[in-house]
Amino acid sequence: MSSIEEMTDDELNQKLKDARRLQLLVGSIWGVIITVWVVLGYWQSNVPVFISTIALGLTSAAITNIAPQKIAAEIKRRTET
Repeated sequence: MSSIEEMTDDELNQKLKDARRLQLLVGSIWGVIITVWVVLGYWQSNVPVFISTIALGLTSAAITNIAPQKIAAEIKRRTET
């Protein structure tokens, strides 16, 4: 895998699109999981696990946000130059 500095603009844009799609997918999956916990009332019977689930969802969202930020920063750097 090449570094983002060596990629063409088209490759970077595609990689950014893919990274954002992955971010949306991960966020959607965690959103469904947490919604099911709330709607079916499981959170009331096991609050510590529910809190852990929310923490894992937020952590996953934060981690999947790193790659798109770096790619977007590289695209911005190239357009400013």
